[in-house]
Amino acid sequence: MKHLLALPLLLISPAIMASDSQSTEGNILAFERLFDNTGTVIDKITNNSGTHYGTYIDGLEVHVTFDCTADINKVFPMGIVIDTQQSLQYQANFMEPNFGMIQFEYAINGEGVNRIKHQGENDMMSSQDHLLKPDRLSRFNLPSRHSILNQVMHDRQEYLQSNLAEQASDNVTLMLPVSAKQDSIAVTFNPFHTSWLNAYKATCHNII
Repeated sequence: MKHLLALPLLLISPAIMASDSQSTEGNILAFERLFDNTGTVIDKITNNSGTHYGTYIDGLEVHVTFDCTADINKVFPMGIVIDTQQSLQYQANFMEPNFGMIQFEYAINGEGVNRIKHQGENDMMSSQDHLLKPDRLSRFNLPSRHSILNQVMHDRQEYLQSNLAEQASDNVTLMLPVSAKQDSIAVTFNPFHTSWLNAYKATCHNII
């Protein structure tokens, strides 16, 4: 009797595995369709700090980071680190002693300006005296899975599903406040050029 009960399980298991495989392939194809030949081109760069993917936007060095554990069906798996070459208006965050806090503005496709509070990268503050580290103030890190990047990805998905690719959200503009000044540094990029996808595949080759 035990052998008879085990037989249906053996027959069902391959079907379940095939279904999971098809679902994964579907997610990958849907993610790949987000990318085309327009947008910000990134390259593989090798310098004294090693090899990374990035580009220059208005003379500012931009690194692209990759999160190979992110669920590409739900969140954007890439982020950026900008070297602004100027001190940004970070503030000490005493609730999180290793982080600085910065308030900046952003816009997606130039449609409305939003303001958001954002934690700086790890180890921005000294854990001993709670002071911001001067050498970190010029760096801005917008990590993968950030709400801004997730929003632009989901907006683009909706436009493409509605066959409105020409109206799809692509450009993200970050307006970063400069320390002790009223002005800000504006950086605009489009993360949906195929070079981003190719770099993600090369970095996360075991995932996609």
